[in-house]
Amino acid sequence: MFFKRKRWVTICILSQWTAGFIISIPFLCRPKPYCDFWIWMHIYTFIMIVVIPSIISLITNIILFKYARSSSRRIHPETLSAQISVHHPQIFLIRHRDVLLLRQMISMFCIFIGSWGPLYLTLVLQRLINISPLVIPILMFIAESAVLIDIIKLFVANQEMRQYFRQKMFRCFQAYQ
Repeated sequence: MFFKRKRWVTICILSQWTAGFIISIPFLCRPKPYCDFWIWMHIYTFIMIVVIPSIISLITNIILFKYARSSSRRIHPETLSAQISVHHPQIFLIRHRDVLLLRQMISMFCIFIGSWGPLYLTLVLQRLINISPLVIPILMFIAESAVLIDIIKLFVANQEMRQYFRQKMFRCFQAYQ
């Protein structure tokens, strides 16, 4: 159980700090003032904030979904009658749990891409074409709201968390009555 050891935690923390430092090097070494970026820095920011995390999220979600799917197949082996398998040899049964997991992953991925992508793409395009000054604050509000929506979706999807909050809220309301 390497993942439960202190060494693994130390490796994770050090690798995150190292990656954070390496990613920020272009911003630390620029000769221009703080808010004056070259176009390549906007493109770099777009790639580091939208593209790379999207790829990592996509790969991680695919691995998690495959693992969840294989574990649900181990727990509930699929039994198809001979009649169904003869007529539909390529049929795949997907459990309700797997569908819910896939729906949650896809919606969170789309919320991330649909909110942060336009903001940073607009920052790149702003250097090339004239964009209204109101567009950036509106896109920032949408992106920040998407973070709240993702957090709410995670709480709603987690049955134990919902039950915990219901119990806490019930106790709070009982205390005030």
